[in-house]
Amino acid sequence: MFLCTLFGYAIVDANGAAPLVDQTPERNSSVESADDTESNNPGLAALFYQLQVLQEELAIVRGMLEEQIYRVDRLTREQNRRYTDIDRRFRELRAIDVATELHDETDIPPLPPIIDPTGTERGSYESAYALTSERRFDDAIVAFDQFIVEYPNGQWTPNAFYWLGELHHATDDLEKARQSFVQVVTLYPDHAKVPDALYKLGKVYHQLGDTVRARDYLDRVIKNHPGTVGDLAKSYAAEYL
Repeated sequence: MFLCTLFGYAIVDANGAAPLVDQTPERNSSVESADDTESNNPGLAALFYQLQVLQEELAIVRGMLEEQIYRVDRLTREQNRRYTDIDRRFRELRAIDVATELHDETDIPPLPPIIDPTGTERGSYESAYALTSERRFDDAIVAFDQFIVEYPNGQWTPNAFYWLGELHHATDDLEKARQSFVQVVTLYPDHAKVPDALYKLGKVYHQLGDTVRARDYLDRVIKNHPGTVGDLAKSYAAEYL
């Protein structure tokens, strides 16, 4: 005799044998694990999406930064070219002024030199510099030469040598300009006018036809004196050497 039960009870025979078929539904553990993973997927997907957004934003920022660096570099190059052009035009204008003064020298008597009434080093230097400001280059050269004789170890003697170099350069006396700038570099290596004197020496040697020494002086400025003067030297070397 067989006994039969429904809804999860075992089917047994009359002798009490083990159940033949188990009808109780069971939930597979692997399915539960998949369900748990699926329940966590929205959070992981959100994190992955946020990571992608951050990576895209970082790429945009990097692109903007590279563009700004390029613009700054281009503006710097343009500014250096402008400085070089201004320097060249200023020298040309000074040469024109000197030529005009020399041409009219026979018609108009030269102005008397400015004499320092105080007899001090500072007063003598300012008097010589005033002649330079008034574009009385020949008188200024005489005044600065006299200043150096009177104050060979003076506070403004390095400046006097430098302005003598500028004056001789403006009047196209390149050799005397070279000698004056060399005095600044050699006798006063720590003076504030040294970077400018080195840059001017690079230009003077280039105009004298010695490109090797011109490059040497310009490289010294670029290497040891970064900034406005170094940028000018770099632009000049790139354009002319």
